[in-house]
Amino acid sequence: MKAKFSYSAYGLGIQSEISLPELPPARGNSDVWIRFGTAKWPGLARAGKPYSFFLDGTDIYLSWHDAGVFLVRRGQEIIVDPLPEVNEAVIRLLLAGTLAMVLHQRGVLAIHASVVAINGQSAVAFLGEKGWGKSTLAAALHSQGHTFLSDDLLAIDFDPVGRPMVRPGFPQIKLWPDSLHCLGSDPRLLPRLHPDFEKRASQITRNFCCDSLPLQHIYVLSYGVSPKIETCSGQAALLEIIRHSQATRFLKDQGNTPGHFLECVKLINAVPLHQLKRPNNLNVVSTLQRLVEMHCQSQDLPVLEDSVYS
Repeated sequence: MKAKFSYSAYGLGIQSEISLPELPPARGNSDVWIRFGTAKWPGLARAGKPYSFFLDGTDIYLSWHDAGVFLVRRGQEIIVDPLPEVNEAVIRLLLAGTLAMVLHQRGVLAIHASVVAINGQSAVAFLGEKGWGKSTLAAALHSQGHTFLSDDLLAIDFDPVGRPMVRPGFPQIKLWPDSLHCLGSDPRLLPRLHPDFEKRASQITRNFCCDSLPLQHIYVLSYGVSPKIETCSGQAALLEIIRHSQATRFLKDQGNTPGHFLECVKLINAVPLHQLKRPNNLNVVSTLQRLVEMHCQSQDLPVLEDSVYS
């Protein structure tokens, strides 16, 4: 199989027939191939939804209603069957998300989150629903000199002693114009991610980590009258991880295999999860940034007293 481009992301060497300039150049072996081909949709479309999925054995089909069909096979191949005249930027955007299914097939725990490393040493992940500011908070921390690891996707390996390690993604963060204004940037200077939406692609040109780092804290953004951090543990923490995992997000109940469930349990037993409560207001971003910094630097951090399974 011939490919024009070689990239690296989430610990994978990627050979691609499609240009993906957001991704760094290849750093090692070729693990995944991306190519154009025929991927006949075998299922039924979900009315009113932007995408549909279908599992055929171990193959994952994702049908994006404005782009085409993506077929993910064996954690090694993505076949792109685009609609006629679809914008190349749309294909690139969806491919970045489809890599989550590649990781899932390869047994890597993938969670919808943004990730930075405080002082370049220990990684922290931000989970939350769309529009709750995961990327904005990660960008705010990066602007203060902390290291950027990934936007939208937290990819977890476990080292030989069971410590969760974050695979770095690629140096781009997606932000809405109001978030960019809040962070002191002009959205007019940045390209749109999708021709129909205002969200912009901001390239990370400094303080991007290319190596795996240990995950120390997980924060779930949620509503609160004033900014504060509360520790969550046990079954409640496990449910948050499952709810935000990419397998659950894309594949619903069919993605929650026994192996996926046990990986979520393993993560929650190893890393504390906190509710990061906040008003739904961009004016508190700098406050949240300082709150997370102080929490990570504190010598009196909360410790999980109970695990999901001991």
